[in-house]
Amino acid sequence: MSDFRQKLLIFPIEKYLEDHGISYEEKTKYFLMDCPSCGKTEKFIVNKESKYFTCFVCPFRGGLQNLIALLDDITTHSACKLIANSVIYTKTDDLDSDLNKHNELSLEQKINKLIPEIDLPYFFEKINLKESTSVSRYLMGRSFTQELIDLYGILYSPTTQRVIFPIEDHLSRLVGWQARDITDENDIKILTSPTGLLKTLLLYNFNNVIDEEFITITEGPIDAIKAFHMNGVCTFGKQISRSQLELISLNKRLKTIYLCLDIDAHAETAKLAAELSGIYKVKIVNNFGTKNDIGACTLDEADYYINSAIDYCEYENKLVSL
Repeated sequence: MSDFRQKLLIFPIEKYLEDHGISYEEKTKYFLMDCPSCGKTEKFIVNKESKYFTCFVCPFRGGLQNLIALLDDITTHSACKLIANSVIYTKTDDLDSDLNKHNELSLEQKINKLIPEIDLPYFFEKINLKESTSVSRYLMGRSFTQELIDLYGILYSPTTQRVIFPIEDHLSRLVGWQARDITDENDIKILTSPTGLLKTLLLYNFNNVIDEEFITITEGPIDAIKAFHMNGVCTFGKQISRSQLELISLNKRLKTIYLCLDIDAHAETAKLAAELSGIYKVKIVNNFGTKNDIGACTLDEADYYINSAIDYCEYENKLVSL
């Protein structure tokens, strides 16, 4: 976990709000207060864990650094420095205690303990696009090449008629797979195995891009594969967990993150951009042409849309065109 992430977790937001004369009501998972931007009464919440805030009336939302920037009338960069020096708000003993509490079990220990290495079932078959089969037609219809299939180890389960995407952890251990129906007749489109696999501790394909200076965050394996040239990884959904953010911080060379969630994930994209902008340069992919997500694009289209991403402006808390 990065130093900034540690300080964000333990930042004494109650004392900070009290020092600024801001009244709040403490709930189980969040603080409820008046919006410091639009002034609406009890329409503003701050998540206790992530420190992400949102107003249910005006567009004001973002990470803790954005809230501090507004309340102290400083830049977001300066707010990040204040968070990094949060020891000024906390007794050293309390700081050490809180840090030890968060670090009792490292992410790697959690993964090793909770996600065992596995073997794939013997009946999964290799895929050859030169053969005229239902799976080859399915994949070619989605612009997959044989090179991509071989590179990502994509397989086929003839018994369930599903394409198999093996899942490895950041140490390249095989820990599971995702099976996608190719018939369009099954009510359950996607299955993840083994049952109960903790996807919140994993990022698909992160083991292959852990030393890259930029990555592209997507929702599903197909999305990540289409973002191959832009170091695609996937979170297995619209949300990103604390552990997945911690995984990202293992990449010490990382400078830029492209956010490439589906077209309907505006809220999730805004939240994640605000949280990451204090640490990385963040670019947002908000155009897929006539498609709903990057997974429906060809490789060339995916490259074009990701390279056309717009910067997240940390000083104005909004999206601005390059």
